[in-house]
Amino acid sequence: MNILDRTLIEKAGADNGWECVLEGTHNTVHLASARHTVSVQIVDKGTLPDRYELFFSEPVDQSELKRNLPSELFLNNHIIAYNEHTLAAILRRYAELVISLPSRPLDAFKTEVEHILSTDASIRGTEAERLVRQRVGQDVYRKSLMTYWKGQCAVTGLDLPEALRASHAKPWAECETDADRLNVYNGFLLSAELDALFDSGLISFNDDGIILYSNQIKDYQRSALRLETSLSLRWIDQNHLPFLHWHYKHVFRK
Repeated sequence: MNILDRTLIEKAGADNGWECVLEGTHNTVHLASARHTVSVQIVDKGTLPDRYELFFSEPVDQSELKRNLPSELFLNNHIIAYNEHTLAAILRRYAELVISLPSRPLDAFKTEVEHILSTDASIRGTEAERLVRQRVGQDVYRKSLMTYWKGQCAVTGLDLPEALRASHAKPWAECETDADRLNVYNGFLLSAELDALFDSGLISFNDDGIILYSNQIKDYQRSALRLETSLSLRWIDQNHLPFLHWHYKHVFRK
C-alpha cells in the first residue's frame, strides 16, 4: 500500500465516523473514533473487484448494515468494498449503527445523567432529577433517531431538522425501563405533521410499514394534509414490530 492509497482510506474514515488513525501494518489501516468504542481494520488486498476487506471489533445487526448496500459486499461472512466509494458507504453505515442501536443510546444517557448529578448531588431523588432524566433522555433519543434515519423523515424523506420530531410508538411515560424509552426501534423520525398524527393515534403503520389512517380523519382533511394512501415507511425492521403493535393496540384510533 503506497502513501496515496493509505491517505484515501484514512480520508474515507475521517469523513464517515472513523477519525482516529491507530497503528496499522504495511497493508492495513486501523481506524477508531472518539464517538464510539468500535475500531475497524481495513486491509488493502490490492485486487479487484474486492479491493478492501473490513474487520470490525464489535458486531452490529447485519440486516441493518446490509440495508441499501449491495448484498455481494457481505458474502461468506466477510465484509468487502470495491473502492473508496463503497468503503465510505460501509464505514458511514456502521458508524451510524454503533451510535444509534441498543444499547448505545442507553449508555450515553447514563453517562450524561451521572455527569449532571455529580455536579449537583442535591437534586438526587428529587423532582429535579426526574426532569433531568427526561430532558437528557429525549435529547439522546432524538439524536439516535436522527442518526438511524440519516436525518430524514422515516416516511417522506424530508431532511429539514427543524421540521422533524422523534416520535415514540410506546410513549415515554408508558415504558417500564429507560432501555425501552431510548430504544431506537421504539418509534420513528417523522415530520411535524406526521408526528402529531402518530402521537395522537390518527395514523399508525402495519407490519409492512404501510400507513394506516384512523376513520376519524375525514377525506377532505387527508387531502388538505396531502396524506396519500400509498405512504409508507422508507424501511421497517422486525425490531420495530413489538413497539408498533403496542401503538396499534393502545394508541391508534381504529
